[in-house]
Amino acid sequence: MMQVNVHQVAIKKASGFNLMSVKEFMSVAPSERTELILQKKVQFLNETGDVIPLQEAVRSIVRNYG
Repeated sequence: MMQVNVHQVAIKKASGFNLMSVKEFMSVAPSERTELILQKKVQFLNETGDVIPLQEAVRSIVRNYG
């Protein structure tokens, strides 16, 4: 299985999306990150801007930042 790396995180806002690095996303309080994910307001993107499925993104983040 090919490993996927999360390059950026897109947070849905009223006027579109705010992009942030994974490091910035990890600095957000865990409860706030969880709430954003549960509300489906987060997309994880690879280097080319393609959306990474949630399970793969979490694996990548844990592997690289956990």
